[in-house]
Amino acid sequence: MLKVPLRWARLLPGLLLTLGTGGAACAADGDLDPSFWGDGKVTVGGVDEYWAADDLEVAPNGRLVHAGLVGGTTSFFWQELNDGPLGPVACVFQPPGGASGVYDAEIDFDAQGRLVLAGAVSYAGLGILPVIARFLYPDCTLDTSFDGDGYATYDLFTGDDFTLIRAFTIDSDGKYVLGGEHGSDLQPPGDWFLMRVLGTTGALDSSFSTNGWLVDDFGGTAPSSEVWDLLTLVNLLGPDPIVAVGSAQQGNEFRAALVKLTGSGGFDPIFGGGDGIILTLFDAAGAKGRAVARDPVGGRLYVAGVSAGPGQTLGGGIRSFTSTGEYDAGFGLVLLSDADPFVHPERLLVDSLGRLVTAGYAAYIESGQEDFYVARHWPSGLPDTTFGDNGVVIVPFDLGTTGFEHDQATAVVLQSGRIALAGWVEVDDSSAKAAVVRLDVALIFADGYERGNTGAWSSTTL
Repeated sequence: MLKVPLRWARLLPGLLLTLGTGGAACAADGDLDPSFWGDGKVTVGGVDEYWAADDLEVAPNGRLVHAGLVGGTTSFFWQELNDGPLGPVACVFQPPGGASGVYDAEIDFDAQGRLVLAGAVSYAGLGILPVIARFLYPDCTLDTSFDGDGYATYDLFTGDDFTLIRAFTIDSDGKYVLGGEHGSDLQPPGDWFLMRVLGTTGALDSSFSTNGWLVDDFGGTAPSSEVWDLLTLVNLLGPDPIVAVGSAQQGNEFRAALVKLTGSGGFDPIFGGGDGIILTLFDAAGAKGRAVARDPVGGRLYVAGVSAGPGQTLGGGIRSFTSTGEYDAGFGLVLLSDADPFVHPERLLVDSLGRLVTAGYAAYIESGQEDFYVARHWPSGLPDTTFGDNGVVIVPFDLGTTGFEHDQATAVVLQSGRIALAGWVEVDDSSAKAAVVRLDVALIFADGYERGNTGAWSSTTL
């Protein structure tokens, strides 16, 4: 067994790459993985249909599972993907009771290996409500031990209010944490929304904000705000704290917002200068936080977002913060783009070497075309030049019939060390396909970390 201590792995990335070059053919970091559907990418959806993947996870059996919407806003779907043809049929779920629409689909797997889907659903007279469905993965069967029928909606407000869910995770206690936006009369803007549910029964967790949910406008300073991503921090002495990122309006300008809540739902008094809130992440008007990730070793937080100040070109960037919410001046602002194409980050993760992986889409200002985008940076913020073209990989699908396509990656995971993206690709003005991409790496340990049995390395590495 070869073991590489984490501190060595971060200091000696070149050594790891050298170890992977001993064979006849070595994969390059960022190449499309030919062992995945022949060319590293796959699309799902029929002719004149609309499919869009919102989320991507690695199942307990190691397979990729993507989830999203099918039929525009008709039904949710999730699907396990093999590395080639003959994969399982997608599980399509249309909420019961006369639902008129569904919005966003976020998934996670619980400790029992069940697939949990969170999103929003609309019903006449009730508005748009948070919804959770739990399936007996890999079967497309609802788990009736959850809320009696495997499916629960949460009617928290009166009238035609809307509550959209854009972020979801399962914390270390098995509780379901959802984040998004709440507003009135089905018309944005709205306010930050967070909710925590008991995974055992589906009931709201009354230990969180006294009733299981909260809506906040930051003391009236943000008449429009929303949560785009969140994570939870393991707490052995009580409920897990929550870190959320999104946007908050101040006057006529938007600010990216990073918030830390205690396990009980209050703002963390030692984070962000004493109120649990940081509202100026990118130092520009029009800033919006889109993704948050945490380095599990040092506890450092990374936020990806977009910003555009007066006279500036719209651009994506990453900032780093200490665990108490202080700016990392040494990291500064890492720009993902400052010219055509503009990069719109959607998700962010930290790999086992501490490298930042940012996924989203590259939008070409002149042509209007959009393509899948992924970048990798070292913990210092410098581009990882061993990956793709100076740390960046852009993946076009070119399925459109209108001369340009809007293809957007919305999720990213690591599958045994390989980067995988999911999203949607446009075919024409009324149809799209869900899409998944997997990239190769120069060296993959069997468990996807910096240690492993060299006899079990992927055959694509040697």
